Amino acid sequence: MGEEPYLANVAKLGNNFLLVSMLEALSEAFIFTQKNGIEPQSFLDVISTFFGSPIYDNYGSIMVNEEFEPAGFKMSLGLKDTHLALEAAQEADASLPLAELAKEHFSKGVENGLEDLDWQR
Repeated sequence: MGEEPYLANVAKLGNNFLLVSMLEALSEAFIFTQKNGIEPQSFLDVISTFFGSPIYDNYGSIMVNEEFEPAGFKMSLGLKDTHLALEAAQEADASLPLAELAKEHFSKGVENGLEDLDWQR
């Protein structure tokens, strides 16, 4: 990532931010399509064909099957990492509106006692 060791942390936060953003969008897409009459598994099949990504396949399957326990990555950890990314963004004078939205959703989940469930719950 460069000469400075802290850049590895920035890259890790950037990677986690991409996952958080994908989870946010994927969740909203499932809600949108399901409320319009499409079965979640059918939509996941479309996503898998269109994106061809193991990330979408794995997280999409967890969402479709509602397998949030045991957590692969706890919601409380997603909140922590999102908070860290927002702090780093603020220091760099960068705006992360999707991270703000995800932080709000993670915070609500933690407040509702879901901190130990998978972060995509």
